[in-house]
Amino acid sequence: MIASPKDINFMLEQDKKHRDVFNEHLRSGALRDQEVHKALYLWGIDYYHQNPHLLFPSGFDEVRYIRGKTNVLKFIGDPFINEAFILGEEFAFFRWEKSGAWYLLHESPYMGGEFRFICQHDARKGLDIPFNYVLNTLKKAINTPLSKCCSIITPCLWTPDSQKNENIFLKEAIQHILRELIDQHLTLSELNWKEFECIVAEILRDRGVMIHRVVNRPQGGKDLIVRGELIPGEPMYMAVEIKHTDKVGVREVRSALKATEEYPSLLFVTSGRFTAGVINEKRRQSNQLRLLLKDGAALGDMIRKYGISKGWIK
Repeated sequence: MIASPKDINFMLEQDKKHRDVFNEHLRSGALRDQEVHKALYLWGIDYYHQNPHLLFPSGFDEVRYIRGKTNVLKFIGDPFINEAFILGEEFAFFRWEKSGAWYLLHESPYMGGEFRFICQHDARKGLDIPFNYVLNTLKKAINTPLSKCCSIITPCLWTPDSQKNENIFLKEAIQHILRELIDQHLTLSELNWKEFECIVAEILRDRGVMIHRVVNRPQGGKDLIVRGELIPGEPMYMAVEIKHTDKVGVREVRSALKATEEYPSLLFVTSGRFTAGVINEKRRQSNQLRLLLKDGAALGDMIRKYGISKGWIK
């Protein structure tokens, strides 16, 4: 992931917007509301979770994602930190390059203030990094040519620990939604895009493949990366593009195929249907084995089989 001047502009725009919202709440007296305080406190954290490279020039060199408060508390291991202190459902820990210590991104800049980080094992050793310092180091990194080849890799996507965390998150997040779908108390069209993505991930995970959810933006034609044995004894990687929409056209499918050329296969899943142009694209010789399609009806059948495997349907 490469930082650009657009990232700088976005950060400045968000800071100005945050100030305007804060001042409006101050004038109206809404700052007394606990939920308003919480919303301001968490302002922008998701953006830096999804774009961790923007913080790397400030002294970090790696990021690790953990989902669920229980898992976060286990990882932190500080008796002074409890669930009430941690807000949100997905958390990013950044590794400080000089010491190798891990820090939780606890608060994004508040009114142009500081990024606040909590040390993994000792909250008293947190980091406060000024917003302007992050901006300046980022500008310098953008304007300074690289002196050597480098890359950012995530070597732990398929480790037992990372997969265990992914499995726990998927089960906790959408088991009740799957039951509602199976009992026909809910339809796919009533889900939001995030719930739909988690449904697809859990269905695939239950079929024995390992799941990695792509959080960086842009996603490059893939919402998930899966690894499994489509042919016994031959593990392979597959990109999964998920569209929660009524209709998917051939232009979207061709774009995803182009963006995922490095993957042996692309699974395209939608809650709606594919146009005739997509079906014809699938019939092309170069796509017959590489492009896999699952529309809303096919996914509904997979959800029903999931229910049978769990004993929910007799």
